[in-house]
Amino acid sequence: MKELITYKLKLTTLSPVHIGTGEDFEPTNYVIDLDAEKKPKLYEFNEVDFFKALDAQKRQEFSQIVGNPHYASRFKLYGFIHQNKEIAKKVAFRKVQVLPEVALEYSQKIGKVVQKEGGGKNVFNDFKIAKTYTSPNGHKAVLLGSSLKGSISTAYQEA
Repeated sequence: MKELITYKLKLTTLSPVHIGTGEDFEPTNYVIDLDAEKKPKLYEFNEVDFFKALDAQKRQEFSQIVGNPHYASRFKLYGFIHQNKEIAKKVAFRKVQVLPEVALEYSQKIGKVVQKEGGGKNVFNDFKIAKTYTSPNGHKAVLLGSSLKGSISTAYQEA
C-alpha cells in the first residue's frame, strides 16, 4: 500500500480570482450607487417588489417599456430602473461592494448606446455581472477546495 504524501501550500494570487455560480446579476434586478459611506455598492432587488414600490404613473411607464417588443426597449428598461434607483435601493435585499471603476462604467453607460455598428445599428452594454460563489450564512466570497484542486491540476498538466 502506498503511503499518503501531504504537501502544505501557500498560495498568492497574481490577479483577482472569481469562482462563479453560473448565475448573473441582471440589470433588471440591480442598481449600482454609492452607499451612506460613499462606497459603490450593487443593490440587488426583486423586480416584483420594485414594480410594487412604483407610483401609478411610473408603473404605467414601466408597463409601456416592458410591453414594447423592440430590441432597444430592454435598454430603456435598464435606464428606467437606473433613473429610479432610490426606489430600487429601498426594496433591495442584498448589497455587494463593487469597484469604483465598475460603478463609474455603470453610471456612464447603463441604458445608453455605447457604440454604433455598420448600418447604423446601436450597440448597448448588457451589464450582466457574474455572481461570485459566497458562503450561504456569511455571504462572503469563498475559494472552494475543488476550484483550487482544479487550478493546480490544470497548471501541472500544462507544465
